[in-house]
Amino acid sequence: MSLDLHIQAEKAFNKNAFDLIAFLEEKASEAIIANDPIGSRADKLSDDWSDKIADAPIRISETSKGESIDIFEQYRGRSVGFNTTEYPKFEKFIKSIYKMKSISDKVSYDFLYDNTFRWLVDVHKTKRAEEEFVSYLNNRIAEVTGNFTYSFKILNLDIQKKFNLGKVEFEYLEASYFDKMEEKKSLDDVNALREKLQGMVYASCTIMNVERSRGVNLALQECYKAMDVLKLFSPTIIRPKHRTYFDIDNRVTVSEEQEYIIRDRGDFDQFNINLAAGAKPYELKVETIDDIVISAKNFVFLISLKQPNELQKLILNGLSRLSEAISNPNIHRRLVDLFTIWEAFLLKNNSVNIQDSIIEYGAAFMKIKDKDKIVEFKSFIMSMYDIRSQVVHHANHKEIDLQKMSQLQIYTIHLIEDLIGLSVNYPTKAIAIEAYDNFIVKNTPNI
Repeated sequence: MSLDLHIQAEKAFNKNAFDLIAFLEEKASEAIIANDPIGSRADKLSDDWSDKIADAPIRISETSKGESIDIFEQYRGRSVGFNTTEYPKFEKFIKSIYKMKSISDKVSYDFLYDNTFRWLVDVHKTKRAEEEFVSYLNNRIAEVTGNFTYSFKILNLDIQKKFNLGKVEFEYLEASYFDKMEEKKSLDDVNALREKLQGMVYASCTIMNVERSRGVNLALQECYKAMDVLKLFSPTIIRPKHRTYFDIDNRVTVSEEQEYIIRDRGDFDQFNINLAAGAKPYELKVETIDDIVISAKNFVFLISLKQPNELQKLILNGLSRLSEAISNPNIHRRLVDLFTIWEAFLLKNNSVNIQDSIIEYGAAFMKIKDKDKIVEFKSFIMSMYDIRSQVVHHANHKEIDLQKMSQLQIYTIHLIEDLIGLSVNYPTKAIAIEAYDNFIVKNTPNI
């Protein structure tokens, strides 16, 4: 893998790397004394690994507000690194390199950070460079990159067949998958995996030519987008009070079961661990899956874009917000979130009336031309926006007509889909709104 650098840029990176060595500080160091754990940590059972720690350098770093402010490598009574004064120079150098897509699309920031520091310290210690920095970095990246498939567990969802949305496959691990494992692993190991994983539903994505740890985040972002599309077909859209529980596990707020303990304060022996039912898995049947795959084509186009333009990035953000709103059981909060999406798409500028802008551009983008339908649309938006304003400004939760809430959710999906089509010819929101100003003038009747 090559960094694809212009010769002058490569020379500049190499020079800057060598220049940084002059700012390294070397000093005597004291042995690190670990503080004994207190509170809950002190009572947790843990393994003692002290006899297995190799005689090797230790990386230490002081932090402030969760951010590193220095970095040192400590070994055999000596420390080498950047103190708090010089550390910003090192960090700035790392960030300048990581801006390059040929780097950030392949390796993690931590990988770049660790290997750059390693090269600098090694050159400082040996007083010579075995290879220049860019060449070293190229070689380290080549050593760790490969093709990996990442699978993220989906909770509260069952599927009757496997299917794809863009780059992501929604799959489940079948018995045959573990049957093949028995050729290489012990039966006990395979059975343990079967019990834990067989039949579980996953969102899987393959990332090519990537460092293993960097690929996790890249694949997860792809799986998030595919899940955002899938949730557009949740029953919640039609039935607003229906809970959407299914999602990738790190975004789920309600699990399939909940555990709690009851202790009798008067009888020490009475200690009960209880399980309570949580979310009920939603089952996607074969015919539903087939309909989703067909109906989601425009959304799949959006999430499959390698380099989305400005408007498409805005739409992707709106899609993510809508996905989050669908899972929110608080319908009033969901209503607020939906109109936040509309405002992001349709508010021309900060000086215009918000409702007028939403109504005019919403009707235009969704191609509502009939006078009666525009009147109906205007009345609908004004009534729902009034409830939204009461929630935001007065904490007043007026009753919501669930049929109207369903209609607003459907309108939001239609708006996103229509904007996806527009984004092909109109790369920014400003250009799209400017183009549709003429449409509004020509097609909006006086009402």
